[in-house]
Order: sequence, then structure tokens, then C-alpha cells
Amino acid sequence: MNTFRSMISGATAVAILVVAGCATQSGFVADKKDPAVASALARGRFDLSCPSATANVISSNYLPKAESGDWKGIERAEYTIGVVGCDKKAAYIVVCPDKTDTCQPAQPSGK
Repeated sequence: MNTFRSMISGATAVAILVVAGCATQSGFVADKKDPAVASALARGRFDLSCPSATANVISSNYLPKAESGDWKGIERAEYTIGVVGCDKKAAYIVVCPDKTDTCQPAQPSGK
């Protein structure tokens, strides 16, 4: 019976850690959303020559630290953001690294 309880306690602890990790990742992505939208919107308004353009998040992803030997990267949040206005539209991939408030939109496809 003690072995069964130990297994249940261990499984519960693992489940709690997994849920906590996912909550941390989703919180990180949520925290970066506003600067990502602002960055894509500024870029889109310029590219589309449309100061009244609006932006919407199409998708978002958590990108973990890249590791290669002794080199360790940083966590990033990545968004696909659509910008629409003045009968034009564009989609941007925006990357927001950890430990900074800045986000960088990539060149839209076809440009």
C-alpha cells in the first residue's frame, strides 16, 4: 500500500510541475502580447501607408531557450499578427525575447 501511495504522490508532484511550467510559459507569452501587437501595428501602418490600420493576433507560441554546447539562448515569445487597413493587409511574425520590452517584426512575405 505504501508503494502505491508513493507512486500516486510522485505522479501528483510531476503533474503539478508540468501544469506550473505551462502556466509560466502561457504567462510569459501573455505578458509579451501588447508590445508584440504595438510593434507589428507600427510596422504595418508604415508598410501599408495607413495610419488607421488595426492589428490582431493570429497565433502565438512559446520558444524555449536554444542550447548548443556551452551556449545557451534566451526564451522568446513568437506571434503571427495580421494588420489590416486602407483596403490592404499584411501578416508579420514578431519575436519578443525575454528580459526586454522590445519586439521585432519580421519582413512580411512578398516584400
